[in-house]
Amino acid sequence: MKAMLLAAGEGSRLPQARRCGSKVMVPVKGKSILEWNLLYLKKSGIREVVINLCTGKDKILAFLKKRKFLGLRVSISTENSPLGTAGGIKKAQKLLGENDFLVLYGDNLCDFDIAKLQHAHRKNKAVGTLGVFNPVKTKHGGILAGLVRVSPQGRVESFLEKRNNQKPDSARYINAGIAVFSPEIFGSIPRDRVCDLARDIFPEWLRKGRRLFAIEGATYVLASDTPEALKRTRRLYSGIL
Repeated sequence: MKAMLLAAGEGSRLPQARRCGSKVMVPVKGKSILEWNLLYLKKSGIREVVINLCTGKDKILAFLKKRKFLGLRVSISTENSPLGTAGGIKKAQKLLGENDFLVLYGDNLCDFDIAKLQHAHRKNKAVGTLGVFNPVKTKHGGILAGLVRVSPQGRVESFLEKRNNQKPDSARYINAGIAVFSPEIFGSIPRDRVCDLARDIFPEWLRKGRRLFAIEGATYVLASDTPEALKRTRRLYSGIL
């Protein structure tokens, strides 16, 4: 299975991202977030990775050329301006091919069981399967956006994107920023337009009754969207390694 690492965001809320050129190049425990994620994908059995780039493109390309990542086959999808999480996927359609593929938000760090996610996706014949976490049980960086309500059978019943980090109610999970999609997703995304998975695609799928599922499978999910979240992520990740 191929993976797409979303890395085109500029990180406007994170001063460290401006200094490093991109959110994914911010260091955590001696390595950039990008490097940690590529190592995580490789360890999970992924061998082909598509990365979308916009902000900080030159620094990221130089970094990838220097490291080569021990056999990972990396393809690049370049955006002139950020197209959003879904728009970036559409732009990379030819690189992703015609099979199920993984999507990982490039500024997160997690240990989600990718094989478990892939198995659930196939079992449920889903168009999309989201990795989610319970903030009471899972270590997290303090970013609690993307509230997901899930049925006992694992089907997503509602998805609410929010950015103010309000405490979620006990019935909701949090989007972990990792998912498996079938190639059907390409038909839902407009070409060459800004489009977001959480704000545009998931709500549309729920309205239309598409098979969107969710599953738990991580002991930590660490976002680094703000200075406070990055500080917490660095502290927690140091204790994990």
